[in-house]
Amino acid sequence: MSSGNYIKDFYAELDTLEKDAAAVGMTITSICKATGISRATPDRWRRECPTTVMLLQRMQQVVRDEEARLAALAAGAPPAPIDLSPELQQQ
Repeated sequence: MSSGNYIKDFYAELDTLEKDAAAVGMTITSICKATGISRATPDRWRRECPTTVMLLQRMQQVVRDEEARLAALAAGAPPAPIDLSPELQQQ
């Protein structure tokens, strides 16, 4: 997961896992059993992205925003206010 869009990358990895497993005759159920993960977990991931993945993406956005702010300062632009949206304030 290197593109910076962790949610999209997460689902791409999950798709790849399912395809690779099927290619060797495995199912998600057998993978869950082998790894000690509840069979309901991958289904839950399909319904709603895991919180950790979403938080990682939000954290990366904070860093990108700071990089842009510092670049603007270096270019002589007036400093932009830091975005403290309600989503970020809750974390």
